[in-house]
Amino acid sequence: MPPKKKPDWKTSLAKEYLYDLVADGQIPDGNSLEEVDAREIYDQYCQGRPEFGPYPFDNKFEANLLRIRNKVAEKDDRSAIGAVALAHDRLIFPKPTEDVWGEPVWQDSVAQQLLIEDIDDNKHIELLPRFLYATRPEYQVYALDRFRNRIYQEVKKMKREAYMLEKSEKKREKQMEKLAKYNLA
Repeated sequence: MPPKKKPDWKTSLAKEYLYDLVADGQIPDGNSLEEVDAREIYDQYCQGRPEFGPYPFDNKFEANLLRIRNKVAEKDDRSAIGAVALAHDRLIFPKPTEDVWGEPVWQDSVAQQLLIEDIDDNKHIELLPRFLYATRPEYQVYALDRFRNRIYQEVKKMKREAYMLEKSEKKREKQMEKLAKYNLA
């Protein structure tokens, strides 16, 4: 017996899938000349997919598609406006090349990329920070204390990224289990 209440559309995998299709341009955004009927979109992209089991084609699908198209269009508008504003501001205030200590900016530097490679190779475990610091001239542009903190910062960032990836995978698995219960019951 299927659950009495179907999963909430706001957090569904179906909505996420449809949003990705519109954002990637696979489904026309509604502003283009090639206007496609909502029924055709449902038949071509959604019918038979497990995410859409609880969401058959009805008048809600058309409204949901319209909202997703509007959301993608607004996002595109905001990002275009933001890019123009950033370019304007960068002309007035260029991106700094040095930090407050007079050292080159760490973010996106060659030293940062090399440190990430060294951490991937577990050199930060094999060597003490001062010995790792001495292995490359790119590191020696920075003070040893700040370099040591960068090691800890990069390791912490990598752990957090791995945790967030695992968390999102568990959430996706949980949503798929809900869908499976809904479709099989």
